[in-house]
Amino acid sequence: MQIFSKRKLIDLLKGTPVTAGDRTARANKRWGSHGHGISRVVAEQELRLKICHLESINGLEGAIRRFWALTSYIYDKSLISKMFLSQTYCIVKNTQKVERQADKVK
Repeated sequence: MQIFSKRKLIDLLKGTPVTAGDRTARANKRWGSHGHGISRVVAEQELRLKICHLESINGLEGAIRRFWALTSYIYDKSLISKMFLSQTYCIVKNTQKVERQADKVK
């Protein structure tokens, strides 16, 4: 059994395999660059992607807004430049090297 990405499957269903070069040319023609952000409306209507809307899941939209506010505050008020979060770990990168308290005592 062969597994295809959603984009490849859509292209195969249309009957025309699409190369990476074709996608780049199409994106450059439509949006002016490859990798440009697109709106939800474009994703749903033009690209025909199925999107789960935040507002359709009870409480999720508010939780994401609160998380965004918290991370914005952290980035604004501290030296943290990146955070990687999961259910099992949290990795934080500072913008500059911070001297540890133990190193100051020596």
